[in-house]
This record gives sequence, C-alpha cells and structure tokens, in this order.
Amino acid sequence: MNIHTFAGFMAAAVMTLVPLTAAAQDKVPVERFALYVASNKGGAGRETLRYAGSDASKLAQTMSEIGGVSASNSMILVDPAKSDIDKAFASFSDSIKKGGLRARRTEFVFYYSGHSDETSLLLGDDRYDYSLLKAELGKVPSDVHVVMLDSCFSGNFVRAKGGTRQKPFLMDDSTVVQGHAYLSSSSAHEASQESDDIQASFFTHALITGLRGAADSSGDKKVSLNELYYYAFNQTLSKTESTTVGPQHPSYNITLVGSGDLVLTDIEDAESLLIIPSELEGNCFIRNTTGVLVSEVRKIRGTEVALALPAGFYTVAIVTSKATTQTSVQLVKNQKAVLENESFTIVPKIYGRPRGDSAQAYDEAQQASQNALTNMDDDDWSTYDLEYDDFDDFSQFERETDSRDVSAELNSDQRTNAAFPPASTTWTPISVTIFPGWRMPDPSVDHVNISASAFMAIDKHVNGIQLSPFMNSTSGSLRGLQAAGFMNISTGPLNAVQAAGFMNIANGAGPLDGVQAAGFMNVTNRDMRGVQAAGFMNRAGGSFEGIQAASFMNVAKDRFECVQASNFLNVVGQDSDLFQISGFLNIAKSMKGMQIGIINIAEENTGVSLGILNFIESGLMSPAYFQDSEGNAFIQYQGGTPSFFTTFLVGTKANWGNEWDWDYGFAGFGIGTRLGHGNFLCFDVELLNTLVIDTGRYDEAYKRIPMIDTSAPISEEDMENHVDAIAAVFKGMNIPSLRITANAYFSKHLSVFASYNMNMKIQGYNNEAFEYGTHSNPYTLSDKAKLYFSWSFGIRF
Repeated sequence: MNIHTFAGFMAAAVMTLVPLTAAAQDKVPVERFALYVASNKGGAGRETLRYAGSDASKLAQTMSEIGGVSASNSMILVDPAKSDIDKAFASFSDSIKKGGLRARRTEFVFYYSGHSDETSLLLGDDRYDYSLLKAELGKVPSDVHVVMLDSCFSGNFVRAKGGTRQKPFLMDDSTVVQGHAYLSSSSAHEASQESDDIQASFFTHALITGLRGAADSSGDKKVSLNELYYYAFNQTLSKTESTTVGPQHPSYNITLVGSGDLVLTDIEDAESLLIIPSELEGNCFIRNTTGVLVSEVRKIRGTEVALALPAGFYTVAIVTSKATTQTSVQLVKNQKAVLENESFTIVPKIYGRPRGDSAQAYDEAQQASQNALTNMDDDDWSTYDLEYDDFDDFSQFERETDSRDVSAELNSDQRTNAAFPPASTTWTPISVTIFPGWRMPDPSVDHVNISASAFMAIDKHVNGIQLSPFMNSTSGSLRGLQAAGFMNISTGPLNAVQAAGFMNIANGAGPLDGVQAAGFMNVTNRDMRGVQAAGFMNRAGGSFEGIQAASFMNVAKDRFECVQASNFLNVVGQDSDLFQISGFLNIAKSMKGMQIGIINIAEENTGVSLGILNFIESGLMSPAYFQDSEGNAFIQYQGGTPSFFTTFLVGTKANWGNEWDWDYGFAGFGIGTRLGHGNFLCFDVELLNTLVIDTGRYDEAYKRIPMIDTSAPISEEDMENHVDAIAAVFKGMNIPSLRITANAYFSKHLSVFASYNMNMKIQGYNNEAFEYGTHSNPYTLSDKAKLYFSWSFGIRF
C-alpha cells in the first residue's frame, strides 16, 4: 500500500467516525425508568398492610422530584396480580429499547412493598416466585437494574449464587456499566415492619429520608447508592431494635463492573430546600402539618445538611443531651429556608417520679428545672444545662428514653406551647386599627392582648381577643377569641375560638386546639383538636380529634377520632375511630368505630357499618343470585363486616321457559353476622323483612290516598289521614324471617350457598303477604303465629 492509498483510507475512516461520534454526543447521559409495586394484601390469614401503597407513592414522588425519573418513565401498581407485573415488565422493555437510542446508559428501578415469604412475593391470592422474578427482571434490557424489596424475608431474594460486592456504580456516564444492585429490607429470616407513628414501613421511610438528603454523608448535595444503603441499614436497625417483632437487618447484593458510585438523587434539583446550618447539632426531627415524621438527621456541628422537601409548613425539633428545642418553618417553592438559632424555643422535658429514691431530691431537681426555664433568655437555648448542688446525677430522674424516640414522645401540648411566644414576652394591652396600616397607639406592635378594628384587624401575635366587623388575620400565634363578621385567617399556632359569619381558615404549622364556627365553611390544613361547626362544610387537612358538624359535608384528610355528623357526606382520608353519621354517604379508609348512613364505604372496617348498602373492601361485598323452593328468583347484595353486615334483596316469581309474571315482586332488607369467615365453609345468620309488592294493588291503593293542598295550611287531621292511607298500602304485606346459610368458598370471589328460611305469619298482621306464591305446610307456634319453611340455593360473587 503506497502513501496515497493509506492517506485515502484514513480520510475515509475519519469521515465515517465523525457522524458516529457526533451522534453519541447528542445522547443524554442516563435515562432512568422505575416500576413501583405495592401489595397491601398477602392472602388469607395475613394482616392487611396500611402503608404499602403510600410507601410506593412517596418513593415515586421522591424519584420524580430529585431522582431523574420522568412521569412518562414511571409506573405505580397497587394490589396487582402477577400478570399485571409481567405486562409492566414487557411495557418497560419496549420503552427501554427506545430509550437506548436516546441515552448512553439506561437504568431500571424496581421497588416492591408488601407481603412475601421465603420463596415468593405474595400478591393477595397470587404469588411471584423469586427465581422467576429474577429471570423476568433479567429480560428488561437496561444496562443497570436496581431492585428494592421492602417485605418479610426479602433477604432470600438477595442471596444469589455468585453475587459479590464489586466496585459499584459509575458516576462517569461515558463508561459502559452493566449488572444489578439488590437491596432488601430484612435478612432471609426476618420480618419487615411498618409503623403508625411514621405512617410508613421503617425501611422505605429510611430510603426516602436518605434520598432527600439525610444520607448525604459527603456533603456534596448528592446521595449515592453506598450512602443510601448505609443510612437505610443504620436507621432501620436502630428503629426496630426495640420493637416487639424484633430487629431488621437490611441486606444487599451488588454485582456491577466499574468504578466510582452511582448518584441516585441530586438534592439541588428539589423544588425547595431546608438547610440545617453547620452551627446546629443534635438529632433533628422534621414533621409536617399532620405530625408525621418526614425526615430525621443526626446533625454534627461543623457540617451543613440540605434536605429536599416539598413546599409547605414543617415543625423542626432538635434533641441534644442538654435540651430539646423546636421551631416552625415554611418552605416556599424554588427557595431555600435556613434554620436559625434565634427561631428555636425550649421544649421542657418530661420528668417521672423515681421508685425508691428520695422524693425531696426529685422535687428540688424539678424546681431547679422550672427556675432555669423561667429565667432563660431566648439566646441561651444552645447552652442550656442544669446544675444541682445536692444531686449530681439528675439524669436518673429523667424518663429513660433514647434520643431517637424523643420526637415521637413530644405530645401535642408541648409542640403547641413551643411555637407560642415565651412567658417572658411583653404584651400590649390593647391595639385599635382604624384601617390596615393605621394603628394606635403603636403601629409597630407585634404582641397584643386585645386587637379591635373598624374594618380589618391584622396582627402577628394575639393573646386575648381579635375583633372586626369584616376580617381578622394573624400571621403568628393566637390564643383566645378571633371573631369577625365575614372571615378569620390564622397562619400560626392557634389555641382559640374562631367565629365568623362566612368562613374560618387556619393554615400553618402546629396543631389547632379550639373551636371553628362559621355560617358557611371551616378550613384547617393542620392537626386539630376541638370542634368544627359550619352551615355548609368543614375541612381538616391533618388529623382531627373532636367533632365535625355540618349541614352538608365533613372532610378530614388524615386520622379522625370522635364524631363526624352531616346531612349528606362524611369523608376521612385515613383511619377513623368512633362515629361517622350522615344522611346519605360515609367514606373512610380504615374504620374502627361505627358508620351510620344510607351508603357506607371503607377499605377496612373492624367496627360496624350500619346502612342499606355497605362497601367494605376488606369485609363483605357480595352480590348473589338465588332461587327458593317456593318458585321465586332473587338477586341480593350483602355488605359490611363479618361481625355485622346488611342484606338488600329484590325478586319475583320465576317462570323459566315462559313469560315472567311481573304483577308482584319482593324487596327485602336485613342484618346478619358471619361465623367462620375466611374458611372454606362458613355460616350466616340473618334477620330479614321482605315486602311483597303487588303493582295492581298499589295502583288502586294509591288512588285512594287523599291529596294535600300545600297552598293552604295543613291541618293535623289531614296529615293523619294522609299517613294512614299510605300505611294501608303496605299493611299486611311484610314477611319477617330468620335465615341460616351455609357458604362454600371455592375462591375469594366465588362461592355457592344453601339457606334454610323460616318465614313467620302472624294472624291479623301479615295474612295478605302469604296469599302470593306457594308455601309449604306451616308449623303452628300458637293460635296467631305460624312458621313456613323453605330452602334457597344460589351463587355468590
């Protein structure tokens, strides 16, 4: 080959490589896909989980905000069948093949929260074997697979032959990386747990908290796989060491080629940031307006910590060996909020009287504590300490508790008091506002006892009364009474009565203790203890303890305890204890008391649902068809809990092969209980009342009902005649009965049943009802009472 030929060959090669290189440079570095699966139901004999679905949603939200997973590349499946997961794998495989044309590296995240055993994921009555799951995951054509399993015995999935921890993920996206990373919430022989306090599982809560910045040990505002695993391991273990179930030890198996570490989340991509500055130290607990723990950090002095949190109001508590302090903070979208020393106030510790030690020493120590708190300046919180002359080791008088549990032990009274101005605050006795901005005697006053305005009162802190004919507003704390002709608004801690002709609004952090009373609507976006009373609607955005009463609707977003009463609708987004009473519809996620309404709906009810139609997902929701030995055909619906359910049925005479006779029919309602629920064979005992409906008879009877002239006053005699005429239509047409049913379940949604019916005829009460259809020979109870027996056979869905 001469020099000219070689030069021509090299030129052609360069011209060929240039467009290929340019195309590679046009690709995005990484495209990430994620499938989140939640299964609250583990099948017969296993407790229904409460937080699997919300765990999946929270993780998906976190990865969407700061984890680089776009909405189009994300999917959440709640209580799916195995076939649904397989379809999702196939869909992601197609998407990833297309994504490979756009990105230099593709990653697939699979998350599961729910039940599992030593061999399989448990999807209700379905199973997904670990070995098959690994095989299906292997078919998803991404460069990297990240699998997170939050379920019992999930360490069995992690234990794979040949799996060793090599150099893990690459930050250099130009390098080819292939392999997998498996993280599980527990070892192969341990149960995984969820907690009502954090309203999540321990492991997923640690994952989300870590991804949002708590796991960033390097301080680069990025969370890597290594950082996340070590944080989740330590947090999960520390939180479960003292539980009744026992400790959880998260496991891992990482088989990847490369160097460096994979960044899972970038904190600086968040919509809002909470900055804990370097000078603060201690165990930091962040709770949202509903009191749920959203993040916790063991803060070391000298390092700054950034947490990626959604915009909103939060309460921050910092616990050290010397003191517990607390503040409230609002995060605004696209902004950073920095915690400042001056904003924190002391939360007094709770002391317990020791058994067997000196009561005098205890009393002296407690008094010293109170004196120290009373005389403390606002700037002294960081050096808070107590010294005792007669008792060197005061710590034995403190209630024994680990610092990681202190946040949960702060009761709502302490949280509220911590957010109010300290006792040493100087209050202005009275302030009068002529118009917003025109205030006497001091326009700059922030703390007043009585605030009055001719039009609108706007204050920061009120410890007494705020009055105006139009509108009141407080941006700080409020104790006492807020009364306005139109509207009240409070955005700080509130321990008061809000009374308005139109609407009350309470936003901000900290619980609301007191009463909201309005002619139209009450709204609070925080926890509340007390009473909401409105002419139209009440809405509580956090948990609620007390009474909600409205003429139309009550809504509580989270946990509700006590009574909801409305003419139309009650809604509780989470757990509900005690009573829901409405004229039409009650809705609750989990009910532990009583629902009374025409229609009751709940995912789970361990109490009683009393209504015509009850829809309880974890209880009985059973439509059925059956025929009886008297030649009648029925459809029925049973809804409620196994301990108490209602039955609604309609039917007519069956004429198979001929034209059906619709001249008369049946409508019945009853109550019952189920014995042996969950077994293949179970039994129902019901009390029913069935109304025989003769359409021809009712047409004639209806014509005899006297019409009432509503244009003139209605006399008592006219009303009595009208009611008596209506009662005559139904007189004698009711059949009371006792029904005992044996059910044989072939699957969760299919059973057959046989019923033995005892229908009672009472002379002079319901003779006419037994003139329709055919009946067996009666069994005589007395001169006036007879029993007619029949059988029913049907299928239930």
